[in-house]
Amino acid sequence: MDIRIIQYIFDKHDDIIKITESSYLDIFNECSSDSVKIIYQNNIPVGWLKFEIPESSLYDGFIFIYISPTYRRKGIGSYVYKEMIKEFQTIGCDWWSSYPALDAAEKFASSVGFNVITTNSELEHNGSLIPANTDGIRMCTIDDYPEVPNLWSKEYRRMHTRLGYPSEETPLTEDERREQFDDFCQNVNNYFVLEAESNIVGMGCLFSNNSGIGSLAVDHEFSGKGYGTKLAMFLTNECIRRGNPHPVLSCEGGNDNALHIYKKIGYSITKTESVAIHCKS
Repeated sequence: MDIRIIQYIFDKHDDIIKITESSYLDIFNECSSDSVKIIYQNNIPVGWLKFEIPESSLYDGFIFIYISPTYRRKGIGSYVYKEMIKEFQTIGCDWWSSYPALDAAEKFASSVGFNVITTNSELEHNGSLIPANTDGIRMCTIDDYPEVPNLWSKEYRRMHTRLGYPSEETPLTEDERREQFDDFCQNVNNYFVLEAESNIVGMGCLFSNNSGIGSLAVDHEFSGKGYGTKLAMFLTNECIRRGNPHPVLSCEGGNDNALHIYKKIGYSITKTESVAIHCKS
């Protein structure tokens, strides 16, 4: 199989446009040119891929493979995947790759070794302010570091464990901790906590561009008391008050309780994607 994978350059942009279905052009346009490679067979462009490899195994890597319809089911996608995964294996990286929610994409992911496949949802709010009790909710201060990001990390890992996703904890390096602190300080006005029973029981964060809710977590020791719903309603209202009439958020597949809460307060699913996770055995 005469397959070549070369770095994308703008001179080859027309090759991409000619072979890409319109429904995938948005995905391509979201990619930085450094992360895109073009797939050739016998010197003919047959597809492209977005490829991001992390500097260490602390971070997720990403592969998105697009093959033009004419050249599908010929083993090209599998070949490209197996070639690119070699670079991930050099650093022992757990990683995930996502596709539009299609049966064919899920079958391909399973065939090349992904062992957890699920469907994530993107949701958008209807824009109506929600009558809500805000008692105990306040904006974060720098003094809330590192408790707030630690709460998020702890509960995110717990959720992944419950859903069967990778959840291994890896301590941050000094540089990563410093970067985390700097990011927290720069965005502290977008972070909020819910205090109850003399504890910080939950946290939430808006995206820096105010597009929607970026993170939300409740300490599992205080679950089942409506704190997650209270935070979700507050963050949604805050986003609307800041000028975004239709906040968005993402919900991981299997996180049914969270999805139920979001729908209950005015969110609806606008897009789904199949997510394939490669877990270490």
